[in-house]
Amino acid sequence: MKEKSYTVPAISVVVPVYNSEQFIKDCIDSILGQTFQDFELILIDDASTDSTWEICTQYSNNPHVRLYSHEMNRGSSVTKNEGRDYAIGKYIAYVDCDDFILPEYLEKLYFAAEKHKADVVRMGHIFFAWCEEQKIYAPAGKWVTFDHEAQLSFDIASRMEAFWKRAVPPMQWETLFLRDFLISSGIKFEDTFCDDILFHFAVLYYSKVYIFIPDMLYGFRLTPHSISRGADLEKSGNNLTSLINVMRYAKTYIQKMDKIKDDAVLLNKIYYNFFRIFLEGSYRASINGLRYDEVCSVNYEVFKKMMPNDAEFVSFLFEDFLQHHYDSLRN
Repeated sequence: MKEKSYTVPAISVVVPVYNSEQFIKDCIDSILGQTFQDFELILIDDASTDSTWEICTQYSNNPHVRLYSHEMNRGSSVTKNEGRDYAIGKYIAYVDCDDFILPEYLEKLYFAAEKHKADVVRMGHIFFAWCEEQKIYAPAGKWVTFDHEAQLSFDIASRMEAFWKRAVPPMQWETLFLRDFLISSGIKFEDTFCDDILFHFAVLYYSKVYIFIPDMLYGFRLTPHSISRGADLEKSGNNLTSLINVMRYAKTYIQKMDKIKDDAVLLNKIYYNFFRIFLEGSYRASINGLRYDEVCSVNYEVFKKMMPNDAEFVSFLFEDFLQHHYDSLRN
């Protein structure tokens, strides 16, 4: 698609798009309706198979909008990184294509970032769930770290502790990033399972000024896709395989970080909590409703394939862990 000419905006809003025909118009309209108008909107369609791209092209004449599309599906990580590379704004904000933002969202984030000269500014969000009685997505809860403006501690161990306790959940949305900070730190979404966790881990490690504001202006829609990926034995095995691969990747990734690579106590704590977070994510969803013996059988096959010399021992340890935590994982 032919490029337009642009003045440099304050914010680049990046929306990775894929098969979201039911929600994409609400998402785009909520961004275009912001009280803060010094932004560009970058829509990147990852080869949608429904009418999503056609809906996006209806906005091609809007001066805020830049459109990109893939001929083949390349995945969420690649799409989000492309958004960072296409962005020309001072700051970058990611918005999921099935979510929406309230009118003052960009304004609140921008002025907080400017006030504190921040690398990262974060606010809270409101959950919206399907209400069968009203046939609409209605408010179903909210989340925010602080009820006042606050700055995250500079201490890396304190930051990691906040991460593990979910005071700083691993989400790229509801957050404004200084673009130069992301680029100079080499932070990007890795093409791996749970890419958002590794991304935000790097953000916490490299950022200097990380600000929280108490506003809750991001609308997170709890769609069937975001709530659960479904439980079945094949998915359970695939997710365990991904879990093992990402733990191996995380180890290599973390060894490049000078502040923590030689701190054995902190490293072990990081590895343990990475494992716990990954386990409580997609893997948890994939075993919900399955029998313990079924899951153990599939897990053993995965361990035989991925670590054949240690399959018996690792399987024993994992089964022992599952036995103690199975009910909580399935709930």
